[in-house]
Amino acid sequence: MNSPQMQDGFTPLVNELLEAVMLYKFSAYEYKIVLAVIRKTDGYHKKSATMGNSTLALMTGMEKNHVGKTVRKLIIKRVLIRDTSTYKKGIGINKNHQEWAKPNISDAPLPTRSTIEDSQPPVCSAKAALHPPVSTKRGDIQAPLWTKRGDIQAPLWTKRGDIQAPLWTK
Repeated sequence: MNSPQMQDGFTPLVNELLEAVMLYKFSAYEYKIVLAVIRKTDGYHKKSATMGNSTLALMTGMEKNHVGKTVRKLIIKRVLIRDTSTYKKGIGINKNHQEWAKPNISDAPLPTRSTIEDSQPPVCSAKAALHPPVSTKRGDIQAPLWTKRGDIQAPLWTKRGDIQAPLWTK
């Protein structure tokens, strides 16, 4: 295989936009879609391009349903823009990267030292270990029995053949 050459084609990209793409916290699917849209637009010196989910799926190796969801997310985040000026609606990259929505690092707050120290460890009772696993009508499916001490539910494990089954007690 020969090394890639400029004569074989290239995608011109403004350095500022490339740096914004590198710094933004995209998921793997979002990153693939952004690069594919850049290739189809800037690679052909266009602001937007008409491309369907099947085209993006072929370019990225993703499934079509994942492509559609990812494109919608990127439009909501204002990373991609939908061109409605033509009959066929195209999509393009939003060159004004300051309009892009700030990525959510985590929706859930991180635990602090005080919340970790205040929580109680799960407690398992000796009585619970004596109860055999409960079988349901479907054979080997284990039905959980529950124990509660405060707000913590503690699992106990029993070995049944090679299958590890959770044993929850009352």
